[in-house]
Amino acid sequence: MNPSFCRMRKSLKIAIDSSPNNDKEKDRLSNLPEDIVCQILSHVDTSIACRTSALSKDWNRRSVWTMLPDLSFHYWFPLYSPDYYRGFNEFVNKALDSRKGKHIRRFHLHFSSEGRSFRPSDFQKWISGAIECAAEEINIELNRDPCFHQIELPLTVFSSATLTTLKLYGHISIFATNSPVWLPKLKILDLSTHPCQGCGMEAERLVNSFLSNCPVLQEFYLNGEWNMMSIVRAPYTLKKLNVHVDSFVNDSFEIDAPSLEFFCLQQSSPVRYVIMNLNNVVAARLSILFEFISDRSCLFDLFQGLSNVKYLMKKSQKIAIDSSPNNDKEEDRLSNLPEDILCQILSHVDTSIACRTSALSKDWNRRSVWTMLPDLSFHYWSPLYSLDYYTGFNKFVNKALDSRKGKHIRRFHLHFSSDRSFWPSDFQKWISGAIECAAEEINIELNKDSCFRHIELPLTVFSSATLTTLKLHGHISIFVTNSPVWLPKLKILDLSTHPCQGCGTEAERLVNSFLSNCPVLQEFYLNGEWNMMSIVRAPHTLKKLSVHVDSFVNDSFEIDAPSLEFFCLQQSSPVRYVIMNLNNVVAARLSILFEFISDRSCLFDLFQGLSNVKYLYLNIQYRELHRLPVINKNKSPNLETFIIQLAINM
Repeated sequence: MNPSFCRMRKSLKIAIDSSPNNDKEKDRLSNLPEDIVCQILSHVDTSIACRTSALSKDWNRRSVWTMLPDLSFHYWFPLYSPDYYRGFNEFVNKALDSRKGKHIRRFHLHFSSEGRSFRPSDFQKWISGAIECAAEEINIELNRDPCFHQIELPLTVFSSATLTTLKLYGHISIFATNSPVWLPKLKILDLSTHPCQGCGMEAERLVNSFLSNCPVLQEFYLNGEWNMMSIVRAPYTLKKLNVHVDSFVNDSFEIDAPSLEFFCLQQSSPVRYVIMNLNNVVAARLSILFEFISDRSCLFDLFQGLSNVKYLMKKSQKIAIDSSPNNDKEEDRLSNLPEDILCQILSHVDTSIACRTSALSKDWNRRSVWTMLPDLSFHYWSPLYSLDYYTGFNKFVNKALDSRKGKHIRRFHLHFSSDRSFWPSDFQKWISGAIECAAEEINIELNKDSCFRHIELPLTVFSSATLTTLKLHGHISIFVTNSPVWLPKLKILDLSTHPCQGCGTEAERLVNSFLSNCPVLQEFYLNGEWNMMSIVRAPHTLKKLSVHVDSFVNDSFEIDAPSLEFFCLQQSSPVRYVIMNLNNVVAARLSILFEFISDRSCLFDLFQGLSNVKYLYLNIQYRELHRLPVINKNKSPNLETFIIQLAINM
């Protein structure tokens, strides 16, 4: 099976004409417009684009690869080879010569060789060639070369009239020259490298020369061995500043950026920050990675300068602060947290973990904070059935539910992943206990248990006045009872399971009983062995319907959902769909996974019922493509996005 993926917008017509006139296929590659061909080939390395010319005689004749506005060269060789390097050098020169007098949009050069990678004179020639072709973006990535320490960028880089993006990564030693910097169109500058060794304060002059002589600069990244920096004065146009310097030689670091909106800082040693103008910063990301600090005022100055931010992310190691003797006895901050915050934190973990977490605080242990949690989650896993282990688990669940009697439970989650997992009587007791505590959400995940086949849900589940979400996953056999269903607050129902074996059409009655007696139901998921279903009648409140049934016993499947907005269907065998009311569906996701079909009208009826959708995703595993229906823009006037994924057996 060879998967093929296609992504198209606005409309897509699938039709295969198998007449003999189409046996000789046209050279579609040669007929593509030149701008589309260049757009496609610009996404790969230029050497690959050159070899791709063999796909089309016309491409080869016209040397299409020489027309690409984006040039990308990646040199990788574990050991230095003169022949390999000579061929690479000739190819880069040829590509640049072919673009003389033409425009280069992007020039990317990446060296990842461990030995002697290139000659500095060649490097300067390549960069100068890109500048001569009015390159808009230059991206250089170099590894450390043991044969030389300083690589001087061509002077033309500092005075390019077209450069909008300059990115220098890796072990490039920028040589600080006295040449004036003037880059009138530069918007993004990334110096993820290090300056010339021994240039000292000249490095700071070089950085601030970039900042003051790039009148439209918007983003600046400083990353590497720029530890001699002491001040960054940004222009009014700068919106984003990223500083990643492990340590500074000076005791202070001054930042003046009046129009900055995003600030990112990563530092491994303390320094005093002098914040001049960061009042407009909206978001900041700080990584404080040093472990000891003698004077914490440096951090106070930093946070005080960022007092107007809306979004702040702080990543730090444990910082030991050398403070006065009065702080030797640290305050028990955990005990002083408000109770609602404690419960919110502990609700994100399993209840057994929340119970053991009480050891973190004497006050938590004294008050039994874990018994106050509104969310209860229990996960039972044991590779072999152990009576002692199960007895302890059973007692713990019962104790947790007893502690919540007369109180409210927001969520009750029960997950079993053991072979011999539980006794049905215990299961019913746990669910009934959650319902008695006015649980809003019940989520049950069970594996297949060989000791019994049918698990009957407590009758109280079908008449809960507080339940808003009911999710049943795994090998739960829902026993169909004659008890009336009335769930006035249920909004989400997920039956990712299968009904009781042998219940036949009673399963359909149960599903439609849920749908008709849940007056505010909004989402319904049907997944599993519900193959005896023949009709789904949804209430007017239902907005989302997902059906994942491998095969149906009946020949037809009727869907009536007048207010549905999202429809998801996955099916492995053909069936005729009777679409009553799906006129309001905005988005649909269909997975048609059967390979043969004798009557394609079943698919026509399905697509015809979804004629008003705006977004359609279609996943097809189908052998007979000529039987697929035609999706016509005229019959689907609202269609804006159509994504199709084909997995075809050749």
